[in-house]
Amino acid sequence: MTHTEQLDILYKLKKEVEKSNNTALLNTINQVIKKVYKNQFTMSFVGHFSAGKSTLINLLLEQDILPSSPVPTTSNTAIVSVSDTEDIIANLPNQQYTKLKTYDEVKQMNRQNIDVESVEINFQSDKFDKGFTFQDTPGVDSNVATHQTTTEQFMYTSNVLFYTVDYNHVQSALNFQFMKRINEVGIPVVFIINQIDKHNDYELSFDTFKSRVEKSINEWDIDLQHIYYVSKFDHPENQIDDLSEYLLY
Repeated sequence: MTHTEQLDILYKLKKEVEKSNNTALLNTINQVIKKVYKNQFTMSFVGHFSAGKSTLINLLLEQDILPSSPVPTTSNTAIVSVSDTEDIIANLPNQQYTKLKTYDEVKQMNRQNIDVESVEINFQSDKFDKGFTFQDTPGVDSNVATHQTTTEQFMYTSNVLFYTVDYNHVQSALNFQFMKRINEVGIPVVFIINQIDKHNDYELSFDTFKSRVEKSINEWDIDLQHIYYVSKFDHPENQIDDLSEYLLY
């Protein structure tokens, strides 16, 4: 099916959904239309708040695109795309948008309680092809209902979903419940265990830690593409380079 045929079907579907009050579904369809129109290959990073998703994406991009420390969490879904141009766009309700000069303006808008649905960051890259897109979503454990809704909307536009957790929160039931849901939807899942520099070999060997993770995955009967153990710091078990190579396949 050509892009034109895909867009034709999506616009017809959108026209029908507009007759209802299903705003969430309409927003998802709009995201899919944009993805098809721009010929994007989308990889979404989801997981707990403060799991280090933004820092990890910067490492993989080999550029400081997303704010990380001292900003500890992502409040808005950030869509980072390889493009011929470099700009930042804040998407607002009712398909409105505004161009920004820096990401700091997004934080100012959040402080002013301006409803920002997502932030698009277009950048140039020698590593990834045009159209390659990362989505950095708010935490799935957020108490803010709009954060969870937004994460799910953007999740359904993903080619691959990278479920990212902090080393200390690996065994949370929320992780396995969420990945199980993604399996049911049919989106490929990669499990990323971040910040493994927190591991202490005196308390537990790393091999034992890994075997416990794999045991939990098997007990929950979760289908994963890969499991990667990573950190922004040097660590003998760090698989950040392997993860980077996986993205280039």
